[in-house]
Amino acid sequence: MDPTTHELAATLVLEHEAGLRRYLRFLRCPEADADDVLQDAFVALLRAPDPPTVHARQAAWLRRAAKHRWIDQLRRGRLLPRATTDVDALDAEYGRIAADDDADAWLDALRSCVDALEAKARLVVERIHRDGRPLAAIAAELVLSTSGVKFLHTRAKQALRRCITAKGRS
Repeated sequence: MDPTTHELAATLVLEHEAGLRRYLRFLRCPEADADDVLQDAFVALLRAPDPPTVHARQAAWLRRAAKHRWIDQLRRGRLLPRATTDVDALDAEYGRIAADDDADAWLDALRSCVDALEAKARLVVERIHRDGRPLAAIAAELVLSTSGVKFLHTRAKQALRRCITAKGRS
C-alpha cells in the first residue's frame, strides 16, 4: 500500500470506525464478527473505482458495504432468510434514528436519560449493556436476586423509553 493510500485508510478509519461499529451492533453483529466486517468494508471503499469524498456519503457507503458483508456472513452461516429480513428491518430503523449525524444526537439523548436514572437502575443498565455482565454477577454485586435485577432492568428500560420519547427521539 503506498503512503497516500495508507494515510487515506487511516483517516477513513479514524472518521468512521466508531459510527460503523455502532451501526453493526445495531444490526446485531457480534463484536467477534464486526472486526472482519469493518475491515472488508474499508477495503472495499479504498478499492472502489469512484469512492465518495464527502463525509456523509462515505459513512452511508460504508454502512451499505458493512450491511452486505454482514449478510454474506449470515448467509455462509446458513442463518438466512429470516436474518436478512431482520437486518433489513434494523437497517431501516437505524436510518430513521441516525438521520444525518450517524446517531450522535440519539446517543447524546440516551446518555442524558441514562444519567437521569436512579443510581441502582443506572448501574444495572451499565453492567448489562456496557460491561456485558451476566445477571447472576450483577445480582451478587448488588445483593439482589436475579429476578430483582431483571425487574430493575425492565423498569429502567421503560424509564429510558419514556425519556427518549420525551426528547423527541423515539
